Amino acid sequence: MRSRTALLTTFRRTGQPVTSPVSLAVREGRAYFVTAADSGKAKRLAHTDRVELAPSTTAGKPLGGTVAGRA
Repeated sequence: MRSRTALLTTFRRTGQPVTSPVSLAVREGRAYFVTAADSGKAKRLAHTDRVELAPSTTAGKPLGGTVAGRA
């Protein structure tokens, strides 16, 4: 697996997007990331699996387009 950085967008119950850079491991067309069970990302993903990913620098500067997906 190769590690990469991407902007992960998750969504609040109100539909408001929350974006943060995450380190990803990509394998066989799937992206994997790790976060604490009590993190904001995990809480948002508990109520909706809707996400968006975009390649980025480790500082969170976007490097390309966004792709919609499910977590």
